[in-house]
Amino acid sequence: MRCRRMPWLPVLAACLLVGLILGGCLATGAERRLITTPAPGARLVPRTVAVHPLLSTVPAAPGSRIVAPLTAERRSGEVVLQPPARSELLVTGPSQMLTDLFEAELSYAGFRLKALPVQPEPIAEGQPEAFGIGLDLLARLRREFGLQAVVVGNAHFTTDPATPGSQHVAAAFLRVIDIASLDVLAHVALEPGPGLEMSDVAAVLAGEMARLAGAVPDAAATGETAPPAPAESGVS
Repeated sequence: MRCRRMPWLPVLAACLLVGLILGGCLATGAERRLITTPAPGARLVPRTVAVHPLLSTVPAAPGSRIVAPLTAERRSGEVVLQPPARSELLVTGPSQMLTDLFEAELSYAGFRLKALPVQPEPIAEGQPEAFGIGLDLLARLRREFGLQAVVVGNAHFTTDPATPGSQHVAAAFLRVIDIASLDVLAHVALEPGPGLEMSDVAAVLAGEMARLAGAVPDAAATGETAPPAPAESGVS
């Protein structure tokens, strides 16, 4: 029996190959932009953590755009999260969605998560609000539930002109803080660039957290590990 030639098969194969290549590029887009900076001599990141809701960073005035991590300082019995210069920190729909996806990925990676309340408060008259985490609350969570570290961070979001109304992550910054000493154990950053899908960013950030916790071998790390940061005794 003679087999009929199917001229469309080479075209289909070519399309599948292009799809696989493009899919691989998209999957690794977030990984290539990941930079991890562990603290000098820091031990493994604990797996019992609380994630403070990741915050949207928005310009304080039209035309200004500072893409940078938030800062944390100890003040009046709490750790206060403050925005980058000429920016504000807000809880928004996109930031809450990114937080939810990140927490889901952390749980899947074996982390034990504890909830933290959001406490916005004014820094000073005429200044944007900051977010505080009470030291008494952290001590109680450590004593009663074994909490070991808190993850704080902020993200910069952008829209995709091709899909109006959609929100993508242009940059994200995490800081892991030991609640007993208030030492910063590691910084994880998604460097600024084109917007990426929230689910991809959440998966990559959680995967790097798992590596820092020893749940993933270093050989499986997909991002870049920067040299240890200068000694940082804790939040200032």
